Amino acid sequence: MKRKYFSLLGIIAFFTVSTVQAQYSIPDGLGEAPSGHITFAQNKGQVQYANNTMVPDISYACQRFQLELYAHLNGKISFINRTLDVANDPRSNQNVYRQDLQLVTSTEAFSEISADPIGSEKTQHVSQYYFADTLGDTGAAHYQRVVYENAYPNIDLQVYSNAAGYKIYFVIHPGGDPDDILIKFDGQDSIDVDSTKIALFNNGLQLALGHALA
Repeated sequence: MKRKYFSLLGIIAFFTVSTVQAQYSIPDGLGEAPSGHITFAQNKGQVQYANNTMVPDISYACQRFQLELYAHLNGKISFINRTLDVANDPRSNQNVYRQDLQLVTSTEAFSEISADPIGSEKTQHVSQYYFADTLGDTGAAHYQRVVYENAYPNIDLQVYSNAAGYKIYFVIHPGGDPDDILIKFDGQDSIDVDSTKIALFNNGLQLALGHALA
């Protein structure tokens, strides 16, 4: 596992990943419609550790696909890529690869930001989960967008999607300073930086931070 730290300059920057109502919703920076399949479910206890207890720091998750996304408290987003080990035992063996993006406040202290995610653009879909320690079912609402409002002063982080997969936007409002944005990457096998993007690679999965949009 390798760790890298980058500051980000831009007006609206976005990640693409291949393979409440909030107070407002911005149009997509590229004019792309959200995926009709990707939504983010509120964690009502369905995101669990191996011992079947709830993961308390995860607020929203998309677990419907091989590539899963988890929105944590304090400005952290995790991607989980699960692949079956068909060569050995396709029935049980599973390889799990994780890539974390953590917003921090300083390259010296690496302190986590304090912003927590809020679901935005609620859909009509609700997932029902039944737990042994509850008397009834727990309905988890789904949202098309997850927002970390004021992740940095006058800067929001928005988790969204398009037909290709997940997208992450930084939205800089008047008074916001893009120099404040600092991201810690954990889990990648390698990282490539060029004039157009920052690309992270993890077992064939690519996360790309592309050009900013004004």
